[in-house]
Amino acid sequence: MNRTVGILALALVVMAWGGAYACEHGCCAGKKADCAAKHADCAAKHADCAGKTGESARAAGHECGMKAEECAQYMKKDAETHGWLGISLEMNPEGQMSVSKIWPGSPAEKAGFQLEDRIVSMNGVEVSEKNGEKVYELMRGAKIGDKATFAVARGSNSFNLEAVLARMPEELLAESIDQHLKDHHKISQN
Repeated sequence: MNRTVGILALALVVMAWGGAYACEHGCCAGKKADCAAKHADCAAKHADCAGKTGESARAAGHECGMKAEECAQYMKKDAETHGWLGISLEMNPEGQMSVSKIWPGSPAEKAGFQLEDRIVSMNGVEVSEKNGEKVYELMRGAKIGDKATFAVARGSNSFNLEAVLARMPEELLAESIDQHLKDHHKISQN
């Protein structure tokens, strides 16, 4: 997966699933200023190891740069304001991002997303390799209560879906944190 597609994939996952918090602080140790290049490199690494767990993720060269407890606290704090859509996305064989999971009761379900919908644009920004970093920044800034408009393709039809981003449910946040700690920290894998 090339770097831009990786950044784009991560951008969508950050808002859609909420489990990809590591790169913001993993490369920048919690500092947001002057870290765009490091952020992009880290996003690409995270995207390259997406879907891998435990030792295989660490073998892919991506570990979170924070201590596990600091990281968990950061993720909890970020979830207090970061908008959640409630979908999981994957790259299809044509290089497009498609919906692979929709959480019941999520803003995505309420907006009418369906499995295998392809994301064409978000808030008027085309989802493409050339816009990867722009989409990443757009989604990283998504807050609870924000409206997000998605142009989607379903079969041969195209249309817009609008969702009001919500707070990630506590149980899903706990699962996300647990998975991140297993995938990107040197902790016991019992």
